[in-house]
Amino acid sequence: MASTFLTLGRAFMAENFYVSAMPPADKLSVGKAYARYPDGSGVNTAAALARFGVRSCVMAKIGDDIFGDVIEERLSALGVASTYLIRAAKNQTGVCAIITENLGVKRKILMEGANRTLNNNDVDFAFNESRPNYVIINGDIPSESVRYAVDLADDVHAKVLLSVCSDFALDIDLESLCSVEILVIDSLNAKRRTNIIPGDVPTNLKICSVLSEDINAKYYILRCPDGSCFVYDGKYYYVIPTYELEALDTTASLECFNAALLLKYLLNNDIKLACEFAVLCETITTQKLGATGSLPTLADVRKFVAENQLDERLVK
Repeated sequence: MASTFLTLGRAFMAENFYVSAMPPADKLSVGKAYARYPDGSGVNTAAALARFGVRSCVMAKIGDDIFGDVIEERLSALGVASTYLIRAAKNQTGVCAIITENLGVKRKILMEGANRTLNNNDVDFAFNESRPNYVIINGDIPSESVRYAVDLADDVHAKVLLSVCSDFALDIDLESLCSVEILVIDSLNAKRRTNIIPGDVPTNLKICSVLSEDINAKYYILRCPDGSCFVYDGKYYYVIPTYELEALDTTASLECFNAALLLKYLLNNDIKLACEFAVLCETITTQKLGATGSLPTLADVRKFVAENQLDERLVK
């Protein structure tokens, strides 16, 4: 594809500590392993798109510091156009401390840093310079900038995938937005907005119906707690199951899902097949530790399909 894909989202440095168990108050615990890597919805989504071989660029805010340098260098190495990574003067790059225990329990402490400074002028700059055909907007950027980005995409006729899948996305006023091509929403945001807990098919259908009253989307993708997704197009629905593989790390799984979903949909114009492909790519991502380092290429996906004797339509 010669088209340009623009991602809007967060950028920060992850500091991951692996421990047997959290120590009691005022006590010391010796860690088992430590990892540091670029992370964030903007970083991971743009990297996932680049790994799939398309022209990818990202708009996010980083500080004028060494962590900002590391993030920019990592994205450039992956083939992401980092021209729109904006340095926020007198601000540190965001940092997320992650403490992972033996049983998989994670505790996170986020220092937002430069991410707090993202504004509509930054969105303007990214759109004017990149002239995107397709945009993935992560709902963890300021809600006003989400609305502004959706409006700009509508003005330039760029198709939008809007991901409403984090605690930060709870403030987005869906009713104020122009229409989007694909809305991806997690169970937390769905419950908060509809007062309905995701569950069986009739329940999930009701959730999507209520959401369709707030925002006009061509497709509504509800991410269910068990990893499956419920797809609704205003008339028909599909249930896409997940794979029964234990996840090693889910750090970049959502961003991989969104990137894979949009790309496959654009290639085949089949939302059901696109969701099946996205769930597959997400599953592959969870089998490796880290963020951008866990993201698969199309060759990785083809290999996984062949080794597990899956439907070859997924990679055609």
